[in-house]
Amino acid sequence: MVAWADGSAGSTDSVAARQGRARANRTSMGTPGRNFGASLHRASGGRVPSPPGPPILRPPVLPARGLCGFCRLVASPGPGEIPCEKCPVALYMEGKPGETRSMGFSLPATLSIPLRTLRRDLHAATAGLRGRPLPPCSTRSGEAWPDPVAVRDARPLRVDEIDVLDGDACRVWLVDPSGAPIRFTAGQFLTVLVSVGGRVEARAFGLCSDPAAGERVAIAVRRRPGDSAVDALIDGLRVGRRLHVRGPAGRHGFGLDPDRRAHHVLIAEGEGAAPHLALAIALLGTEPRSRCTVILADRRPSRLLLRRSLEDLAAAHPDRFRLVFLVEEAPAGWEGLVGPPGADGLIDAVDGFRGSAGAGGGLPRVWYLCGSTGLVDGLEAGLAARGVAPADISAWRLLVSPDPQAPPLPSGTQRVRVRAGGTSRTVLVPPGATILEAARASGIALPSSCTVGGCGACRQRRVRGRVVHRRPHCLTAEEEAAGVVLTCVAHPLGPVELEPL
Repeated sequence: MVAWADGSAGSTDSVAARQGRARANRTSMGTPGRNFGASLHRASGGRVPSPPGPPILRPPVLPARGLCGFCRLVASPGPGEIPCEKCPVALYMEGKPGETRSMGFSLPATLSIPLRTLRRDLHAATAGLRGRPLPPCSTRSGEAWPDPVAVRDARPLRVDEIDVLDGDACRVWLVDPSGAPIRFTAGQFLTVLVSVGGRVEARAFGLCSDPAAGERVAIAVRRRPGDSAVDALIDGLRVGRRLHVRGPAGRHGFGLDPDRRAHHVLIAEGEGAAPHLALAIALLGTEPRSRCTVILADRRPSRLLLRRSLEDLAAAHPDRFRLVFLVEEAPAGWEGLVGPPGADGLIDAVDGFRGSAGAGGGLPRVWYLCGSTGLVDGLEAGLAARGVAPADISAWRLLVSPDPQAPPLPSGTQRVRVRAGGTSRTVLVPPGATILEAARASGIALPSSCTVGGCGACRQRRVRGRVVHRRPHCLTAEEEAAGVVLTCVAHPLGPVELEPL
């Protein structure tokens, strides 16, 4: 018989059978087995003789579930595992010889983590009183800390490869950690979330890889003057890092049609090379009877984004693809065009650059424009003056960096009435927050995509009140005058009521 300190007894008959049951219980719980060849004591101090081998204990209270601590023991001489045939968990004791510990059991993470944190905090607060002060600091890996940009509507993508393009730009290849393919259409972008100074900033970058290769995708990232979020993103890039992104989102172009015969003219400035590279790859691979002309403008040849990839594409399709570069500052021997990136010069370059592919072979033209707001506005006006129908123009205004001349934002909390899920809700928008950010914080799901004012997915109609938009954004002056609001970059100036478009 195994005698407990309180006089109760536990039978030692069929010890081998009960050891077998305990081992099976440990295996089912996934707890590593250990020998605990030591005598055990009740917390009150009574000695309990231990049988040879791992002890099999029958606790004094039969409905034990590892929750009340009544079966606490003192471990001597060291740590070990105590299989209890009445508790539904494998019990484990760890600690120094003679130290009182409760037998362990599993709790849900929602309970175990706060309890473990509370225990650690109490231990640290009372360490000095117990004569065992803790060191002023200790090393922690940080792997379990929550990611500050892990928001609920974003997903993580892992950096698989980094191609340095020039001194301030790189191409970042991303994969899904789960191995799932990443689907997108040519002309879309990803919104990357970056933590800067305790605030999560969103920046959009065009996808520049082949849409048919879904195993991984690439975005082109370039430093932007005065944009600390992009600087933080580039400085922190490394293979294996996880970026939290939204998207793919946006739509640029006219879709893909294998039966179409057209001359696709893609005019880009700066970072506009990224979506236009993906578009050119998709068009050449899907429309065998169409031709493409890509015109890329920048200040210097060294700043032409993705230049080598575009040149490789031109070499692979010499009869159907023509590439034109326009720079403002040209070195000696430069074979491209030289001049300011004005609308007339870019449009005239389509016909001025001779060659069957460059001239389009008499095919009907469709136009893709991607650049700064001023450039795209000028190109649209120039094409309209030449009789090009608006239906044949697809424009993407790049949101390069925050507007340094943005109007001042309200200093107080404002009330905004929105409709979501068929019901009307009131959102309290604190100073500095956008309507979309405040709605998300309140658990209200408003439509959105890029969150940087570039796609128009979050458009709402203003019923009453006034808002100010953080620029740049994709709304035209006519749309703003008509009361269209982009909730992702809109700040209320007072009580506002919105309704879906």
